[in-house]
Amino acid sequence: MSDLFSDREHIRRAPVTTEISDRTWYAVIALIERRLHDGTLGYRFPLLCPDQPICIGTDVDSFNAYVEAHVPGVYTVIRRDNGAPPTAGVLDLLELVGESVGRPIARDVHNYFGHTHLAHDRDAGLAEFIEEVNRLFRRAGVQFEMDETGRFRRLGPPLLRPLVQRSAFATGDDTLDALLGEACTRIMSRDARDNRMALERLWDAFERTKGLEPGANKPAQIAALLDRAADGTGPGFHAALEAEATALNRIGNDFQIRHHDHRAEGLTRPEQIDALFFRMFSFLHYVLAATGRVR
Repeated sequence: MSDLFSDREHIRRAPVTTEISDRTWYAVIALIERRLHDGTLGYRFPLLCPDQPICIGTDVDSFNAYVEAHVPGVYTVIRRDNGAPPTAGVLDLLELVGESVGRPIARDVHNYFGHTHLAHDRDAGLAEFIEEVNRLFRRAGVQFEMDETGRFRRLGPPLLRPLVQRSAFATGDDTLDALLGEACTRIMSRDARDNRMALERLWDAFERTKGLEPGANKPAQIAALLDRAADGTGPGFHAALEAEATALNRIGNDFQIRHHDHRAEGLTRPEQIDALFFRMFSFLHYVLAATGRVR
């Protein structure tokens, strides 16, 4: 499946949402129903020839029962007046379909019944399905992508994704390295609970980073770290680093990140999680890289 004009010209919009809209849901329905009718889903749910156990299409009832058992209520709401079910349900549904597809290949025609016997190419069917789902999601601005196995991963903010994926920390503190590694993994998860935990782990890492340099007390250690990170820059950049460290510390206290103080403001939207994660990660990555702690 080729890209569309705006993809080729790099004028399509970047992923901006983690929610499946009604319009995208209706396209998902069409994508699945086409595979129900053309025999693609007969790879796992074969409708058999009355004369011999050879696939001739898809057993739609079996498919629906399988989906309903795994994702109750999702595929039974495909009437357009119902709108999109929760995003997690849509992603689960598409992964179930991905497990079940194979490109149908005509073997021979059974003239008596007027149908065609089918074989299936599993690899080709999965690759085509993944490509179509990912193009649909790109066009819809949805921050999820199917990997080559048919499992979804969250793309995250476009500027954050390559930085997170290529970062390898060697701080000399195994606990700090583990916190940073877990934060990088969880922020890319499709589960919003993982994304929230990623932010918590990153703020834990921020607190632990304050003790990396020697010093008589915590303020002295922080000053030494920022001095090293700003080495070779001007006084304005040093001041900017100090101001950012102070602002990030205040954010940790003012919002419900590492604790649930009722006086702290809650984070209710995934975009807030992404924005704060990006800000903290950018700061930590710079400080650790500037002090020789990033491989």
